[in-house]
Amino acid sequence: MKKVLVIAYFFPPLGGAGVQRTLKFVKYLPGEGIEPVVLTVKNPSYDAFDEKLLKELSPETKIYRAHSFEPGRIYNTVKKILPGKKQKSKGTDSVYRPGILNRLYNFIFIPDDKVCWGLFAFFKGLKIVKREKIEALYSTSMPYSSHIAGLLLKKVTGLPWIADFRDPWASNTYATPLTRLHAFLNKKLEELVIKNADAVISVTAPIVDDFKNNYPRYSGKIHLITNGFDPADFENITRKVEDKFSVIHVGTIYGATRNPSGFLKAFDEFLSTEGVEPEHCRAVFAGNIDRFNAGVVEEMKSVLKHKNFLVQIPYIAHEECIKLLYSSSVLLLIEGEAKSLTGKIFEYLASARPVIALAAENSPVALLIKETGSGEVMDINDTKKIKESLLRLYADFKNSGLPDNKNTALIKRFSRKELTKQLAEIINSFKGETPG
Repeated sequence: MKKVLVIAYFFPPLGGAGVQRTLKFVKYLPGEGIEPVVLTVKNPSYDAFDEKLLKELSPETKIYRAHSFEPGRIYNTVKKILPGKKQKSKGTDSVYRPGILNRLYNFIFIPDDKVCWGLFAFFKGLKIVKREKIEALYSTSMPYSSHIAGLLLKKVTGLPWIADFRDPWASNTYATPLTRLHAFLNKKLEELVIKNADAVISVTAPIVDDFKNNYPRYSGKIHLITNGFDPADFENITRKVEDKFSVIHVGTIYGATRNPSGFLKAFDEFLSTEGVEPEHCRAVFAGNIDRFNAGVVEEMKSVLKHKNFLVQIPYIAHEECIKLLYSSSVLLLIEGEAKSLTGKIFEYLASARPVIALAAENSPVALLIKETGSGEVMDINDTKKIKESLLRLYADFKNSGLPDNKNTALIKRFSRKELTKQLAEIINSFKGETPG
């Protein structure tokens, strides 16, 4: 069985959407005749843990953990002590302006604050390659420092290497460089990874197309493997019928372009419409909310007519997330201008509930929702259309109930098991190659 070293900072017992892609690859690669050996972090600076996820893996799965210096702990401590900078926010026109501490933090660490872990992972990886007789390398970002480890291991060992991008790098709208120097360095690092990797994969067509357009010389080795869902996660879960009209968002809300104020305003206006029973309606945000958007939510609460419709639930384990999806009337997706295709959208589709997607018209999310007939897409700040959509769905909910999406054949192709076969094909294409 061919052995591949999987370099991933976000891996169980860490939780959240960022671990799912790598977890499922590691879960299903053995079925394709490939043994994954995992290299992850030993002392992470992170606030979401889900120990149950490790139970999905075979007891024989080898997981190595590299120590890291985590500046995030110091940053978070100082941030709690210092008074927060008030954000400018008027209705749906909230503006994000990072404070001095945030700017200083991002100024220091290139490509990100996990760079120390990337270096520790490289040295740990050298030992693992020799001990486990590794035949191929796989690194996944974010953090981009995972690719730094992969690049260094590629250079030293000569092993074939796959670089997986769950998000863009140099063009990432959620990681705008502070200076031209930062932009230049990130672009050069991205170029080094694309140039030296034997294969590059990413989760959406726009990211893949950007890479191919920016690096036409290497376009032949750049591939699309989307995110997906694991049917095993949905086994033995039954639909829980709710007496309330529940619009549920599951997952982290982060970044100024994922501002939820437009939705909150629309939901408030929806509740004021004749025929709507506010006491039987609720919106649920289940998951972490970053500092900026938490401030937006609190400010919106102070101006909304209906004060109690929003239920906020802190981070919950993945198993509980799936149950929550099944209990919803409608699922809410807040994506804004994102080019990436969040993994949770596929679990939304698998739950078969109608989706309200607040996303750009021709974004990957919008195209997928339209292709699968899974719901409606509208601009994140179009409160009128959001309200109209809520009213249509509420009317169906009251009259005959909201039916499940029946386009199961279209959705099945996003099974994690099927997607892992695509990764296995790339790994097996390295057959016969020897370290140079």
